[in-house]
Amino acid sequence: MPRLLEPLTDEEKEAANRMIQAFSTFNAFVFELPERKLFFNVIHKVGLEPLITIKELRRRKVIIYVVLLNERPCINECQYRCRGKKGDEQRKCIHECVEKCMGERKEYLINALREASKKNS
Repeated sequence: MPRLLEPLTDEEKEAANRMIQAFSTFNAFVFELPERKLFFNVIHKVGLEPLITIKELRRRKVIIYVVLLNERPCINECQYRCRGKKGDEQRKCIHECVEKCMGERKEYLINALREASKKNS
């Protein structure tokens, strides 16, 4: 579990709980520009930067942020682990390995947010 850099405020704890709900249900979290600072603070304080990728979507004057689990470390690790296999066997090995790795990363992220939201300010 990452070490909490500093305690979350009550507003940040509420934001962390929203993130937990979204990742538990959708494997992603979406927020708009006005909430940017709040959610970036939570991500930073909990130490989630290495686990996630943040995509910025712009449409006219609306900016939406999508927070996704970062799949690249899992892909790299699984390609290495499955390097002795060939063809369909290798693809299946990589797919199953990435699914397991992403599940573990999701669980880690949710637990880190849950722990941070329980700590006293």
